[in-house]
Amino acid sequence: MGCDIDVRDDMGRTPLMNSCERGNLAMTLELMDAGADIHAADLSGKTPLHWAAQIASGDIVTELLKRSVAVNSRSNDGFTPLTRALAAYADECTSADAITINALLEGGADPLSILPDGRTAMHCIATALMDSSNLSRQSQIELDEDEDRFTDATLLYQRFLAAGCDLNLADHNGDTPIFHYVRAPKSWNVNGISEDPCERNSNPKDYAHMFATHEIGRTNLVGDTLLHTIARREKAHCDSDDHESLLFKALVDLGINPWQENNDGQTSLDIAATQEKTGILALFARKE
Repeated sequence: MGCDIDVRDDMGRTPLMNSCERGNLAMTLELMDAGADIHAADLSGKTPLHWAAQIASGDIVTELLKRSVAVNSRSNDGFTPLTRALAAYADECTSADAITINALLEGGADPLSILPDGRTAMHCIATALMDSSNLSRQSQIELDEDEDRFTDATLLYQRFLAAGCDLNLADHNGDTPIFHYVRAPKSWNVNGISEDPCERNSNPKDYAHMFATHEIGRTNLVGDTLLHTIARREKAHCDSDDHESLLFKALVDLGINPWQENNDGQTSLDIAATQEKTGILALFARKE
């Protein structure tokens, strides 16, 4: 009696799923050629395509799609392979993530799919656009180990926009993509946090373009404006000292009111004071 190629572990995963989760292309191909079930789902509802998409294995995604797997199936928590890849992209912002997303779109994934928390592709890409923005494009490419992540994100942004994605659709917190943009961290590369200085400013041309093309006067479900969001933003490892104050000033110059109150009666300056955001407060300090 031969071995069951689709034997399941206690989480309902088959060897093919585990191979996809590890990004092992050679083993994945061997299992598929041997007749492994490419359509199976584990106890969480994830298929091999979900697992490959989650870890940004574009090669495995492409091989699975060649075999006509269901590209828009949902796991028990409501993720499709594409939205799983988009969630990973918002966290990691790597070129491998972008390649995987493009492969899924080429395979027929629905570009208008929404994540369980209400985010769209534009929310996830907005995070990557901020993370990869730099006064020096070349310096950023070097920081990101020769990956041009800003171009990756820009092309994805344009692709989803052309597919009909709404720039101003809110997630379940009432945050539109531009809220995610101003909140996004300036992080380090895929190797993790570096002890070396990596402080960097976003390129003003980049955020000027984003502010010009998105609705910047919106408030979310708690009444926060973009200024409130910047004021309560957690400082990231690679933020420049004036990153937040530059964004804040740019929005004030565009007419966003720093004294507008949220649902709790707090202005963005109240929050800046609570969070000890001295750079923001200095913008409004009285001159002696």
